Amino acid sequence: MDAVDDLKARTRRLDQLEEENQKLHLEVQLLRREKETFENRLQEQVELAVLRERSTQQNKQ
Repeated sequence: MDAVDDLKARTRRLDQLEEENQKLHLEVQLLRREKETFENRLQEQVELAVLRERSTQQNKQ
């Protein structure tokens, strides 16, 4: 009976770990998307700042 109980416990633990792994995988995907969005916004802000600086310098000439 111990072997059966051990197998059941291991099976439950495996199921728990697989569920946790799936949740973590989804979280990683979400964080990657958020990072990509952040990087894109940051790049846009840098480009806008460069354009503003160029425009300011041209107006001074």
